[in-house]
Amino acid sequence: MSNRPTTRQGRIDPDLFKLGLVLVLGVGLFTAGSGLCAAAWDAGSLITFRVVQGAAGALLMPVAQTILARAAGSERMGRVMTLAGLPALLITDAGTLGALLPPRGGTVPARTQPKEQ
Repeated sequence: MSNRPTTRQGRIDPDLFKLGLVLVLGVGLFTAGSGLCAAAWDAGSLITFRVVQGAAGALLMPVAQTILARAAGSERMGRVMTLAGLPALLITDAGTLGALLPPRGGTVPARTQPKEQ
């Protein structure tokens, strides 16, 4: 038996479908999930639509990396994979640093306002 992932092992084999089709499907489902999240009418629907968005987003990174790896070849594989993963790392760090910034607009959040005397 080969070591390649198959649908019987619970994973989608990238060669099973055309990669471009899976990428377009993932982007379309992610976009639709984002639109549904914006239109959510309650917490339950928002959670459901976020699951759809997350499942579609889970298609994007591995398929994009597979396309890049095939285009790069073995000689440039390390460089391409580093550049492909770098945005996710930087965005995660930027979000953490953004939480430390003071609020904009000159207002102080309600929980940190001094008590009136």
